[in-house]
Amino acid sequence: MTLNPNRFTIGRHKEPSESPDDQQSLARRSWRFLTKIQDVLSKREDYMHRKVVPDIVNQQKIELLTSGTTVRNAARNMAERHIGAVLVGKNRKLQGIFTERDVLTRVVARGLDPDTTTLDQVMTPDPDTVGPDELGSAVLERMRASGYRHVPVLENGEVIAIVSIRDLYAAAKRELEEDLQQREAFIFDTGYGTG
Repeated sequence: MTLNPNRFTIGRHKEPSESPDDQQSLARRSWRFLTKIQDVLSKREDYMHRKVVPDIVNQQKIELLTSGTTVRNAARNMAERHIGAVLVGKNRKLQGIFTERDVLTRVVARGLDPDTTTLDQVMTPDPDTVGPDELGSAVLERMRASGYRHVPVLENGEVIAIVSIRDLYAAAKRELEEDLQQREAFIFDTGYGTG
C-alpha cells in the first residue's frame, strides 16, 4: 500500500475560526500519522523473515567430530564449548548429529559406557538440514513439528553452521521487541494533534 500525498484530504469541515495555516498544519500531522501507519504495517509483514545465515547465526566456529570419537570426549567438547549438540563428519561433509538428549536417552538410559561407545553407535545419522537462505519462521516451525532442537546448516553440501531452537527464539524475541518499540513510537510519537 502506497499513500499519495497529493490525493490526501481531511475528512472534516473547516471551523469558522480556523485559518488556512491551521488546516495545513493539521493536514501535515495527519499525513505523518498515516505514513507511520504504513511504515509499521510494511515492517509487520516482514515478521520473522530473517534468513538463518547471517541474520540468526553467523561467524560460528564449526568443528566436526569424527564418527570414532567417544561419547565422553564428545560430552567434554560440548561442556567446554557450552553447546548442546556436536556435528559428526569429515572434511565439512555431515554424517550425523549428537545432542545432549542423545547422551541421556541413547547412552545413560541404556547403560552404555561413554568411554567405549563411539558417536557412530549413538548419533542421529543423516539428520534433517536447512539452507542458509531459509527463513527463521519456517525453520522454527519445522523444528517444532519434528521435535528436535538443533539443525545443521548446509551450503553446497558442506556444513557452515548449526542453528538451535534457542537461536530462533532469540531472533523472534528481538523481532517482537522491535515491533513493540515501533508500535510505541507510532502511538506516542506521532505528533498528531499537536502544534
